[in-house]
Amino acid sequence: MAPRAAHRLAAGTSVHVLVPASSANLGPGFDSIGLALGVWDECTATVTDEPGLVIEVEGQGLGDVPLDERHLVYRSMLTAWDHLDLGPEADDKARAMPGMYIADLFPEWGQRPGALDSEARGVDVLVQVTLDRQTEDYLARFEHAVRQCPEIRECFLMTGGVDYWLRVQTDSVAAYEAIHSEVLSRMPGVSRINSSIAIRDALRPQRARRR
Repeated sequence: MAPRAAHRLAAGTSVHVLVPASSANLGPGFDSIGLALGVWDECTATVTDEPGLVIEVEGQGLGDVPLDERHLVYRSMLTAWDHLDLGPEADDKARAMPGMYIADLFPEWGQRPGALDSEARGVDVLVQVTLDRQTEDYLARFEHAVRQCPEIRECFLMTGGVDYWLRVQTDSVAAYEAIHSEVLSRMPGVSRINSSIAIRDALRPQRARRR
């Protein structure tokens, strides 16, 4: 018999699941009230272009949820693949099993769905800065001011239409607003600031695989 079509699970294929985190006893009804508490488990599984399994857990499950093949989501996926005839044959699993990246997110009580992914990792803001002048003195004074702000994680002197690109990481959009008005706009020589807030890191699964 030919090997099953594990290659049909193409790299980059992803599924996002949002379920009530208090659903274990919904059958008997003991935890039905959990549905009204805003407690949700978010899980995203992505097929990677390299073999192996990477699992990241954040929130209340950190330290308790296994990060290997024992993870219940991964075990459920293996069962589903076998049922759908998508997994490799038993003697071919080491070669044909697709790589997998799983992000398992457990919000705190009452946290809204989708909040953990952005709030736990912070908000990344890409900032374009133009100075009044491009003299060595202006550049040095600006770069010195940048080093005094720990939220600025990266600073690049650029060619082209702007002088600097900054990557600012904060806890929230409101926190960045404060940095914009109280820090960035008061830096020496700054004449124009253009800010863009990142929606998500599209390469995060690939970076996690290379760790």
